[in-house]
Amino acid sequence: MDNNLRFTYWNQGNTTPELWGHRACNLAYSANLIYQRSSLAGKALFGEESPQNGTPEAQQLISESSMSPIAYMLAGFAIENVLKGLIIQQINAEPSTIDGDVRLRKLTTTHDLTQLAKDAGIDPEDAVAELLSTLTEFLVWVGRYPRPRKLKDYMKEPDPLIGRKTRDPSTSDNQWLVFVRLFNELVPRILRPVKK
Repeated sequence: MDNNLRFTYWNQGNTTPELWGHRACNLAYSANLIYQRSSLAGKALFGEESPQNGTPEAQQLISESSMSPIAYMLAGFAIENVLKGLIIQQINAEPSTIDGDVRLRKLTTTHDLTQLAKDAGIDPEDAVAELLSTLTEFLVWVGRYPRPRKLKDYMKEPDPLIGRKTRDPSTSDNQWLVFVRLFNELVPRILRPVKK
């Protein structure tokens, strides 16, 4: 492939918000599959008919139930892609400016979902703001690595997976529902239904 064609394809990511939207949909779909499997495994592991400790079935369920950080990481990447697509859409609507070019360069170097939401012109309600903060932690380290780069970011109270304000285990499910609602609100802004 010659360099001009290669640059053209590469640059489409800078100018085509729909590409970001489609990738966001793939990430959200994958996140949901992993989250559902992890939730089912957790319920089976701690349910009335849970397998005996040390059995292969118990080990499998332990492994599957521990996948929720990966689901949250993928959910964060899905939201990140939608937000970046929305920002690209805004940049495309503006007359070409140096400011737009600077915003585009900055856009590809951050995972801070709270800042991206602000840059996209979204003023999140409390539950969404909390979700964006939580998902940012999963993007930066919780879903990717066994520990953060800095000690001050490790073992924060309360646990980001369970929730910032409470240790109520249902908060995890509540945050997942907030993710689904937010994602379903944002995606149609960059992906329009195909008209027949």
